[in-house]
Amino acid sequence: MVTQHKYPQSELSQQLHEIREQRQLARKRRYSRSRLDRYRAEIEALAEQGASWQEIALWLRQYKRTKVDRTTVGRRLKHWRAMTPPDDTPYPE
Repeated sequence: MVTQHKYPQSELSQQLHEIREQRQLARKRRYSRSRLDRYRAEIEALAEQGASWQEIALWLRQYKRTKVDRTTVGRRLKHWRAMTPPDDTPYPE
């Protein structure tokens, strides 16, 4: 015999919604400061000049004594580009 629970549907829906919000926050990526942040201007300038991620990683190793993988350079460039609004977007006043 199956027993019926006496929970209101709206209450269950609300609880499920809260659980999903908590899980979404737990999945959210958190970025910490990177060793590359101090060289951001130079790295972005090299990328603008057409340097590959590997070339930037080698430049960091030779001239800045910082050893990182090329994929780290790529991920950080992607992160910086995501943070920067496009040029045609006006800044809030």
